[in-house]
Amino acid sequence: MSAAESALVPLAPDDTVDTALAKVRATRSRMVQLLVPPDTGAFQAPRGFERLRRALEADGVLLLVFSADAQVIAAAKRNNIESFQIDDGRTKRPPLPPRDRSTRVLPETRLDPRDAAFLDALGQVPARDRYADEADADLYAALDDFSDATQTYERDERRPADEDFADALDDWAGIESEPARGGTTRRFSAADFDADERERPRSTRRGTGARSSTRSRNIYDYERADEREPARRSPLPMIALAVLVLLALAAVAWGLSNRATVVVAPPASAAGDHPFEGVIIPLDASGAGGGAAVQAAPVTADVEASVTGTVQGETMSPSGTAKGEVTIINTIESAVPLPKGSEFIGANEKGEEVRFTLDADSTVPPAQTTTSISGRSTTYGQINVGVTARSPGSASNVGENAIKQILIPGQQPIVTDTSNFLIRNAPIGGGSEASQRIVTRQDVDAVLAQLLTDLYNSGVQQLRSKIDESKFGVDASTVSPSTTQLGENGPSQPLVVEPGIGQPVADPNNPTFRVTARESFKGLAAPSGNSVTEQLGKVVRDYFAQRTDGPCKAGETPSQEVRAVHWDGERLTIDGIQRCGAAVGLSAETLAKVKETLRGQSREAAEAGLRSLQEQGLIGDFQLPDRASFPRFDFLLNVTVGQPAAPSETTGQPAEPTQGAAQ
Repeated sequence: MSAAESALVPLAPDDTVDTALAKVRATRSRMVQLLVPPDTGAFQAPRGFERLRRALEADGVLLLVFSADAQVIAAAKRNNIESFQIDDGRTKRPPLPPRDRSTRVLPETRLDPRDAAFLDALGQVPARDRYADEADADLYAALDDFSDATQTYERDERRPADEDFADALDDWAGIESEPARGGTTRRFSAADFDADERERPRSTRRGTGARSSTRSRNIYDYERADEREPARRSPLPMIALAVLVLLALAAVAWGLSNRATVVVAPPASAAGDHPFEGVIIPLDASGAGGGAAVQAAPVTADVEASVTGTVQGETMSPSGTAKGEVTIINTIESAVPLPKGSEFIGANEKGEEVRFTLDADSTVPPAQTTTSISGRSTTYGQINVGVTARSPGSASNVGENAIKQILIPGQQPIVTDTSNFLIRNAPIGGGSEASQRIVTRQDVDAVLAQLLTDLYNSGVQQLRSKIDESKFGVDASTVSPSTTQLGENGPSQPLVVEPGIGQPVADPNNPTFRVTARESFKGLAAPSGNSVTEQLGKVVRDYFAQRTDGPCKAGETPSQEVRAVHWDGERLTIDGIQRCGAAVGLSAETLAKVKETLRGQSREAAEAGLRSLQEQGLIGDFQLPDRASFPRFDFLLNVTVGQPAAPSETTGQPAEPTQGAAQ
């Protein structure tokens, strides 16, 4: 149903603002005439009309107010609502002035012979009484007499000023008067018209019945109108109009002299891209969180993948280990035990340190002293022990007496020839190199890409196997670790290489090795057709809209772009960019706050209020006029959006704004 263009809404004295608003909206009209009775408390103060006006302005409804209550009219005008004060009493209709009745003589008209014959035949029909057959004929006739009497009145010699209006009412009621042109009055009666056979007896009876006195009243006669004198116009309307014009001019002059113009600049623009990282987005597996959380459930899977590689080349590597004997001489009379693993340290031909280990536990015998006639003699204790180089290869081969130290675990090193021990050795050899197929880092890296791909695909497949794919789906953007993370950091658990890196393969004719990777994959399962990525569009917008520390200033248009989604098994975080569209002027809400800050305030209070709005980021610089206080009415406050200019050097008054629009 289309809305009516205009509607009248009467209120009751106990109606509230909300009740009135509901009644107005129920009409669905673009223009509403509000009839407010006296003593309607909700609208005797300006605040009631202010609430109603703001709500109807948002609905696009034009409001007119009619009331006999002066307080209601004053409150409506305070809110710039067009209002009309009406009379609370009842206005009685003035009596119609009397007028003279006269007849009008029609001019003679030549008739067609056939029409003349028809009229002549009508003249033979006797007049009939229309109430002849009625039981209350006399009552009906008396009512007709009363009706004719109420429509007949005498005219004065002079017509009143509202005679035209009275004549119009008479015409509407069926009474027509025209000026007579002279001559006698022609009367028509029922006898001038033919009647059929059924009506003739009734007409005959009525001709002499009770209604004989009303026959003259069924005659249509025409009145002769008096010539009207020109109406006298009173000068009072013109005087009142002149007074109204003077009052309007005075009001305009007063408004111009008291109007205050304040220049307010938009806040410093933060337009541009503002990146963000690690923003936590809430989860709700049940979906009861509405648009404030992502509906998804965590899923985990432990995955293992293996690939086989081939050693690509041969490498010269140590194959033989140097072995030999070392002679230890003890010069003291105490035995010295040497545990297995004790080290013998020497140097090769290049001066590089070479370490050998004792093959078995040994004890160096003590020195023995004997006494004879010829004198006293001492025999040193001596033992030969087997040693093996710690590292294979020719670098472990040493020359004669190259070993100089013995390192017993838990004791200080024993240096030959400067202690109680003497160390002697023949050349020790046996260390050598040979060409072998050894697993290298390069061989492992060659198969690592395939290994990580198989690992990731196995992880996604395992995650999908743990959900009902007819209802849910694993969002690939939430799978962790992602392919990028695996490529940059590798699996979280160490790779297992068999044989290990640096070790020769078991079969030189089939130089293969095996690499195994293990990882724990995590992901989010969202309802089918509503992936996490799709949900983030609305959730992220609402999340940033609720934050009060956003980078966008008042009036700027914020938007977000999610560039990365991270799920670590516990938290869902996103990385992206928040864009702030450039603001155009100030919003209507901000302008309303500016006016509210200025309305009826002193200059100091107004400046403090604007500083507060400035600190909130709602406005930028501002410029106040040189006045001690500000008007109490909005129509006297002119807020201009622009860049404030510097004060004039000659007058000290604020200069006019260079741009912006007045509000």
